[in-house]
Amino acid sequence: MNMKHSIGLLMVLVIASGSAVAAQQNDLAKVSPAVEHYSYSDHLDIKRVIDTPDLSSFCGIRPIRMTYEDHQNHIHILEYEASGMSCNDN
Repeated sequence: MNMKHSIGLLMVLVIASGSAVAAQQNDLAKVSPAVEHYSYSDHLDIKRVIDTPDLSSFCGIRPIRMTYEDHQNHIHILEYEASGMSCNDN
């Protein structure tokens, strides 16, 4: 191979790898939706809860995340404040 073909091949590989990375990032964005912060005025469309933490695993108030699917089959991650249930009142 001469130098001209080597540079051309290298450029094709760089462009192809950049496209692959962009496609992978798009796929990741589809898999991992942005975290939405809940407000009491929000109207939620929850078809199915996918994941929520165990409230008995901590004490006190802290932010937790619930993953759910809406009626348009979109996945959401909702962050809100919740009170843990493993506090001992001694």
